[in-house]
Amino acid sequence: MRPLPLMERLDKATTIIAQICNISGSPSASVGILHHDEMIWDHGFGYRDVAAQKRPTPDTMYGIGSLTKGLVAAGLGQLFDREAALSWLSPVQDIIPSFKPKSQQLDGLLADMSVASQGDMEFLLAPKDMIPTIANLDSVAPFRRQWMYNNWGYSMAGAVIEELSKRPFYDHVKDVVLDPLNLSSTTTRPVVGEDSDFAEAYTALHDASFHPLPRVFPFKGSVFEAAGAVLKAERDPHNQIPLDNPSRDCRFYGMGWIGTQLPGVVGLQGDNADLFDWDELPILGQDSQPMMTYYHQGAGLGYYSAIFTFPETRSAIAVLTNSIPLNDAADWIVQVLVSALFGFPERADYVHLAQESRRRKLANVAAMKDEFDRIREDHPGSSMPYKVFFIKVREQGQCSNCLEISFQGMDTQVYKLRHLTTDVFEWAMEYDESARRARFTIWDPKYFEIDFQFEGGDKAVSLRWAKWTDLSPEGIPMNRQVEDVTKFTSDTGTNNDLEL
Repeated sequence: MRPLPLMERLDKATTIIAQICNISGSPSASVGILHHDEMIWDHGFGYRDVAAQKRPTPDTMYGIGSLTKGLVAAGLGQLFDREAALSWLSPVQDIIPSFKPKSQQLDGLLADMSVASQGDMEFLLAPKDMIPTIANLDSVAPFRRQWMYNNWGYSMAGAVIEELSKRPFYDHVKDVVLDPLNLSSTTTRPVVGEDSDFAEAYTALHDASFHPLPRVFPFKGSVFEAAGAVLKAERDPHNQIPLDNPSRDCRFYGMGWIGTQLPGVVGLQGDNADLFDWDELPILGQDSQPMMTYYHQGAGLGYYSAIFTFPETRSAIAVLTNSIPLNDAADWIVQVLVSALFGFPERADYVHLAQESRRRKLANVAAMKDEFDRIREDHPGSSMPYKVFFIKVREQGQCSNCLEISFQGMDTQVYKLRHLTTDVFEWAMEYDESARRARFTIWDPKYFEIDFQFEGGDKAVSLRWAKWTDLSPEGIPMNRQVEDVTKFTSDTGTNNDLEL
């Protein structure tokens, strides 16, 4: 017999979850809870297909983004069980000789301790460019001295799997991880027809209305396929393998999981943590007995997700949603459900947190745009002659004195380029424009600034882009190519071209 107070707590949580979905602009959410090895609760909210008014079911398939990482780490571990000469400490170069530097070991990459800078234009690189790109990314700290979340390590893990197994990584992961666990609705190769039980992807506009996204799978076949390409149904996460001797370290990251002891702050890799100071974030399990949780969050183009596991009670909670939201709705929802499952005291107002995180995200983007307008007003003057930048910072269609920038020369990656001050231009967007283009929200103005350097008065010879203060304070340098004066290229030895 299920304890009635628990079920009452979970049923009470549905009202809060529905409010969070409405505030964040998440059309649907599918939730499943395992407790003491028993599936005790599943619930679908909203519509997986807004236009057709179709509700989600336990078999509705969603993108799970970075929840893929745990599956990839498990697949790699299976290979080490059969490869006696290799271990997590093996230098990657011993497996893939073209990869440098040799000091990068596998366990560090999968703990996101490679501290290689994130790089830019991540989805625009071809898979063949992955290894030279990773080898040439800048380090922002000595190896193993600092944790920084990124996707590159898991992309490399996928390459290692393919090198050792001699087949595509997704075939290997299916055979050694998904099939043994009977995860029949989890795949990187979905077959989606008109009648499929599939959650359509959306992005939330500023008023939380839904903008539909094309039914495409951008991770599939990309440089980051091994970092975030899996799609799954809510029913699947409840097939599990017991965790032997779980660590009781206070907080750590590795192998696609974050381990932390409750009471504590969680959701540290999601959007919400970027919108609040540490002391503003809720303490999950405040005033309760200590317990370990292992969790991860996922974000993809049109999907946000979260999964929390609790080895001591053999419990797990999975939350899948189908939008790029105004806040990390899956994060708030899973915290509501963890509190309900274990009867934690209700210390946090998650509806208010959803409202405030939405307000802050929109305010941050608006403040960035306002700051660019202020700079232009404080530094009046005409822009540099646009023909100087015939590097395919090209004339914008129907505007004779307007410029646009194209990343990798792709028609899908064209943005308006506006003069800011002196030789600096910017390509920032309003929130809704960014949302409609399915871009993850960025409000650091330095990301959108492009600073041109001139030689001989009117010839732009190089530019610097993305002056992140903690990663690349001087910006990413790109030089005009002698053989093609229309192209600026970075010095990484890869195809990181800016065509202007």
